[in-house]
Amino acid sequence: HAGLDVELPSGTTYKQGLVQAVKKGLLSMDDLDAAVLKILMEKFRQGIFENPYIDIGSIELNSREHHALALEAATKSLVLLKNEGMLPLPSGKKIAVIGPLADHPYAMYNGYSAHIHLQGARGGMPTAPAKGRTIKAAIEEASPSSHVIYEPGCMLYESKVEQAIFFPGDVGLGDAPSAHEISGNTSRIKNAVAAANEADAVVLAVGDLVGLFQQGTVGEGSDVSSLTLPGVQQQLVDAVLDTGKPVVVILVSGRPYDLRYASEKAAAILGAWLPGEGGGEAVASILFGKANPSGKTPLSFPLCAGALPYAYNHTPKAKGLPRQREFGSLYPFGFGLSYTTFSYDDFSVDSEKIPTTGVFNIALTITNTGNVAGDEIVQLYVHDMVASIVRPVKELKGFARVSLQPAERRRVVFALSAEMLSFVSDGERRIVEPGKFEIMLGKSSEDILWRHEVSVTGSVRVLPRMWKLETPSQIQNL
Repeated sequence: HAGLDVELPSGTTYKQGLVQAVKKGLLSMDDLDAAVLKILMEKFRQGIFENPYIDIGSIELNSREHHALALEAATKSLVLLKNEGMLPLPSGKKIAVIGPLADHPYAMYNGYSAHIHLQGARGGMPTAPAKGRTIKAAIEEASPSSHVIYEPGCMLYESKVEQAIFFPGDVGLGDAPSAHEISGNTSRIKNAVAAANEADAVVLAVGDLVGLFQQGTVGEGSDVSSLTLPGVQQQLVDAVLDTGKPVVVILVSGRPYDLRYASEKAAAILGAWLPGEGGGEAVASILFGKANPSGKTPLSFPLCAGALPYAYNHTPKAKGLPRQREFGSLYPFGFGLSYTTFSYDDFSVDSEKIPTTGVFNIALTITNTGNVAGDEIVQLYVHDMVASIVRPVKELKGFARVSLQPAERRRVVFALSAEMLSFVSDGERRIVEPGKFEIMLGKSSEDILWRHEVSVTGSVRVLPRMWKLETPSQIQNL
């Protein structure tokens, strides 16, 4: 009756309660038949009955094309959070590669990725793809003339990788694996400090190892009560930064950790997230300038854990209320640096008013004002100024990736429909409400370069059940 037709992953209700519910009249056979029919209809739609088994011969694994796509996706996802002229790194220098994730074969992979699943099958066989590279290995390949010194500095888990079950292969009621104990061993930090002191530059990789239900430091069922780096990694970061050597921190993580000390002391910070098979190579290509970083943060890095919950699209506060000092973000939603610079100008909107079925065409011109080619992600935000319910201070409504050579200019046009201004009303219907809206264009949620007030006129419009929300964009050469 709650709308659930499939119970996954367990069969608690199906096995124990469904028959009894039918016998007691709590669930009719018609209800049961309707649920089964919907499942069968989807299987028919997918062609499962006509072709119940896939053609194994048609599956292509580990191809060059697939790896190239993984590398492209990883490279575009990395976010340069800070750079005080340290990056790109020159070749031929002595580089200390430090951190528990710098040479870990599973550090790049997210929860529910095949490699993590297989690694938890308890077969004892490594499952990391052959084409994947750790950060250390990728640095050595990208800059063979550089002299690499490696020290882990600490470990997240002391067990061997092949024996560590970061994602149990089978999860059931009878399978209750104990949570892995994160290492508190600080004895390796002194070796990392010594390596840093010997080097011209330091690459420090810290963050997470994915696991299910406390089998790792992040992932499903692996919540935390603090944004301090897991284990003794913060002690490692502090010790390495205190050497005074130029340090680039690589954050390999599934959440935004507290980076305040690193943001003060590090020469550069690169947010790598969990970038997958091509992650190690992507990191190395950006470190040495073979690729230009272009990713943007998909969330806000909070100033401190005590200010949570915080999101860029929060609702406005009442006038006159004091604002908490830590409220806000260290790195806002949509933020990301590049090795080049961009300028925005010639902003326009084709109409000041549209009906609840209309479209605003919003445009700007962007120029690469630097010396290298790069991508910029132009972002469109909207604020509903007066509505029947409280609306956020701003919401991302469109974005466009623009590739530009040095001195190149291109025109970006967003088609913002009235449907994109809709929201779910108190009556639980998605509606477009007439009123005044502020449209904004910028480089991030906090770096807004243009604001303009427009209006939507007419009566309230209720969207159909199969509504679609998207903001198409066009990129025009000039």
